[in-house]
Amino acid sequence: PMIKVQLQDSVTCHPFTIDLVNLSKGKAEAGSMTSRIEQDRYTYMGEDVSEQATMLDKSGLYIVYYKYEVEDLICNASAHINLTFHEQPVVPEIENQKFCQNTGMKVPVGTPTDTNLRLVWEDVSTYPSTIDTVSTMFSTAIAGEKRYLVRQVHNASRCVSQDTLVKMFIYPSIN
Repeated sequence: PMIKVQLQDSVTCHPFTIDLVNLSKGKAEAGSMTSRIEQDRYTYMGEDVSEQATMLDKSGLYIVYYKYEVEDLICNASAHINLTFHEQPVVPEIENQKFCQNTGMKVPVGTPTDTNLRLVWEDVSTYPSTIDTVSTMFSTAIAGEKRYLVRQVHNASRCVSQDTLVKMFIYPSIN
């Protein structure tokens, strides 16, 4: 019988890894005469990567080799899978913000490090509410300090940087 393998390409962002063993487990089928199908080994660019197959971190074409038993024969099959790893954006460098109370709505000051990135602000006091700087302004109506976690997100890959903490100070007005 012919073995049928259905593997889907996988995409992730660094620093994450892909577990090819679990990704390819149970993806092979064969006729009723087959006793069981097992993953045998994994290769990348001709090199055996079986020992690292649970923590892969390189983009490229991998081959998963299977073995299975039909009557008294051990048969082999293989399938290709493309793994893609995108780079994680750098942590944004944004200064703490200072405003006077009751000076209207303010746009947060900060620029992504690349035109393919956008900044996302999360108010620590209302976490997990996310504020995207594309359409958001901040109120200066209430004096005090607010804290935001700011990260860069790649527009195409959606990879996310680590957070940086930015404090926003609203200084009280004198009446």
